[in-house]
Amino acid sequence: MADPGDNPPIIVTENSIRYYEASCTLENPTSLRDMPEGKLYDQECWAEGEYFDAGRAFIATNGLEGLIIYESGYATTYVRC
Repeated sequence: MADPGDNPPIIVTENSIRYYEASCTLENPTSLRDMPEGKLYDQECWAEGEYFDAGRAFIATNGLEGLIIYESGYATTYVRC
């Protein structure tokens, strides 16, 4: 997936997200009522060899175009590449 802005692509799997200089494991997927296209996850992340608690993230499909990732008060859209 690629951010339509200047950010490099990310790789999303069933239980992880890999960013350019960080990676996060996705745990405890929780479905939300009336939102079958997304799940809420707990994240544990590492960047430059350091662990940090990234809190929760909501990850949902954006139709056929890509993903929406909402975390830490911000939403980012990604398109398929």
